[in-house]
Amino acid sequence: MYTCVPCDFFVHRNCIFLPKNIKITRHLHLLYLIFITGGKYCKICRESISENYKVYTCRETSCDYVAHAFCATRSEVWDKQVPGIVFMPQLDDDDHVEIDGIAIDHFSHNHKLTRLHHGDDAAQEKMSGGQVCQSCILPVDMGSFLYCKQCGFSLHDTCGRLPLRIEHMLHRHPLILEGITRKIKEGVFTCSVCNQDSCGFMYRCYREDCEFYMDVKCASFVEPFNHTAHQHPLSLEQQFDNGSSSNPYKKCMGCGGSLSSTVIALCSDPYCYFSLDLRCATLPGRLLKCSYDSHPLTLSLATPSSSLWCEMCEEKMTKTNLLIYMCDACCTTVHVECLLGKHPYMKPGRKIEMNGVEVDIVSNKGSAADRRSCHKCRSLCQDELVFIKRYTGSCFCSTKCLRSFIENRPLFPSHDAVERFRKAYENYFRDSI
Repeated sequence: MYTCVPCDFFVHRNCIFLPKNIKITRHLHLLYLIFITGGKYCKICRESISENYKVYTCRETSCDYVAHAFCATRSEVWDKQVPGIVFMPQLDDDDHVEIDGIAIDHFSHNHKLTRLHHGDDAAQEKMSGGQVCQSCILPVDMGSFLYCKQCGFSLHDTCGRLPLRIEHMLHRHPLILEGITRKIKEGVFTCSVCNQDSCGFMYRCYREDCEFYMDVKCASFVEPFNHTAHQHPLSLEQQFDNGSSSNPYKKCMGCGGSLSSTVIALCSDPYCYFSLDLRCATLPGRLLKCSYDSHPLTLSLATPSSSLWCEMCEEKMTKTNLLIYMCDACCTTVHVECLLGKHPYMKPGRKIEMNGVEVDIVSNKGSAADRRSCHKCRSLCQDELVFIKRYTGSCFCSTKCLRSFIENRPLFPSHDAVERFRKAYENYFRDSI
């Protein structure tokens, strides 16, 4: 601790060496270390700023960004890089998205793409079987989209225009866009923000030693943002120090579970304690196509006074004040998990790899009599997707069961497996004589 006795001024040793200006990915402009009067709130921790303390603030006339010196310089927020000196890998110009006329070259696909519009006859013919965007793994059911006539590859028009490089508030380093089919040999990744598995595109950290991956849905957040289930704007907050947060309720208002994601969405109103886990915050606000209703379904909160039933599982919605999909015109209500499944961003038909084990993602929409039991938990696989282990045909109901099986598998083959191999070996040589 350093002090000035006549001025009654105290400062920590670490604070003496704080840089005069820094650049963080949470803000577009440089931040400068200055003294500031009270009455403002830190843009990082959302707490009030005490008077006559140094903070980092933006000098742009139209910008009021301000942050505590401690918040702005913590390791999760600032990478200690000198402003303006960031060594980024060179990307080929051919990898850049080119939206020009009808024929389109996209870095993630080898064929030419064509822009179509919903409502056109050509679009209706292509989308008759139902298509999902290869970037966000959400249905292609409205607006313009990009389509490959040779193989059926589809992209939302907005997903086709995603920038190759971004600086995002949820990571301290710049991020690079990568298509899952070209760069990720496993075919699947887990988003570092919402902790959900995805087969879509991702933004990864440009540094090889930083294993940060973010799906395009989480990367699309810009503060503050509106949510269909809440009347106030929401802001994102990173949960530092092993999940601690200033949110007093510690519960997701969307599913009723704990706030398990590394980033949570909080109401910007200081007197409103509405909070969402990123799993719930990234749910699509509107679904245009549903076999249970001819109208679009909207993501809403179930009211406590209502007696609702799910049209898919035909069970009563006992939990109130949680997110559901509903149609106001027809009074149709559906559980989120019943409609989207446990793995909404995994695509059937893909081959993935987990810890060296090859797995096929298979649709499970057949009749109940055709459904198999999970090899791990022994329960009936009721979700829309199942995971089939190659070469053995073992079926798993979720990635949780699959990962648990892989982590706990024996290092050596079981006695039954050895016996099967011995009998096959003996039969082979007996038949060859």
